[in-house]
Amino acid sequence: MFVRESQIEDVLATYPQITQRVLGIDKELTLLARQKILKSGRLDLLFTAEDKLLLLELKVEDFRPEFIQQVKRY
Repeated sequence: MFVRESQIEDVLATYPQITQRVLGIDKELTLLARQKILKSGRLDLLFTAEDKLLLLELKVEDFRPEFIQQVKRY
């Protein structure tokens, strides 16, 4: 079964309580942006949990070290 990144993004953006459970966060999440354009690229999801920002970069493939560098640029 093939799952697209956008499908996962749809679920996590629409149902922040699922995102909260997946991330193991006990604070309520509020979606601030989806596909947020930054100078360094496009961030999939941006949430807030009280005084913290949560940046989510989704991948539906095996891990590659360059993913870490991508997130660090944000």
